[in-house]
Amino acid sequence: MVLGRLSVAILCHILSSCHCLTFSPVKLSKDSTALVGGQVGNPAVIVVPELLGVTEDVRNQARRIADEGNFRVLILDLHQGHVGDRDVDANALAEKISLEGAVSRISEAAAYLKSERSPKVGIVGFCMGGAITFAGLATADDICCGVTFLSNGALLGVSPETLDAEALAGKPVQGHFAAADPAGSIPDATTAHLLEERLRAGGNPDATVFVYEDLGHSFMNESPYPFSSFAEREAELGLPAYDPEQASL
Repeated sequence: MVLGRLSVAILCHILSSCHCLTFSPVKLSKDSTALVGGQVGNPAVIVVPELLGVTEDVRNQARRIADEGNFRVLILDLHQGHVGDRDVDANALAEKISLEGAVSRISEAAAYLKSERSPKVGIVGFCMGGAITFAGLATADDICCGVTFLSNGALLGVSPETLDAEALAGKPVQGHFAAADPAGSIPDATTAHLLEERLRAGGNPDATVFVYEDLGHSFMNESPYPFSSFAEREAELGLPAYDPEQASL
């Protein structure tokens, strides 16, 4: 399904409210930490960050989810306090993550939220976190649904071909991708549609992938981080001109 800016603006409404929610650190296990916020005991959403880690963009996305849906939110910190920037190589940080370890942390996060009496737990992931989202959703019985943005799983070996589609058969799934990602990026629009085919063939007829024809990578981010400006980001990454309506209304 190919949509334009007006449609993505509607989609982004859930991510368009105030940024006032604060987060508290929690330790899920010896090697796993997270940030939590929102009303304890409410339905919950696990947020799996992008390649850079727990940036301010990720915090703001989690805040909006909590505010719009009145959800408890938990941000998984896969980089254990480290954040990629112009001086810290995010790829090097990501290479320290194993898919098995990330999936285990998602299960721990879901169990933690269930222990707080959240009746249902969903999951949303961005970029690399989107790919991890599919793997965690397929494994964790405590998670009932998932949404992924971009799903770049190249560093972790996650792709439509390796996806356990049958394990997702009973869980609502959505994927959101940008057709204007730079040429040769992972994933591209073709990969996105292949993902939808795999999910439906695996017994999930309602699985839906949306491809936004005039948006580029990181289209849900309100800031150009780690670049100093959107113009610099466009020049270096070849992304379309930034429109603030693509991330907030």
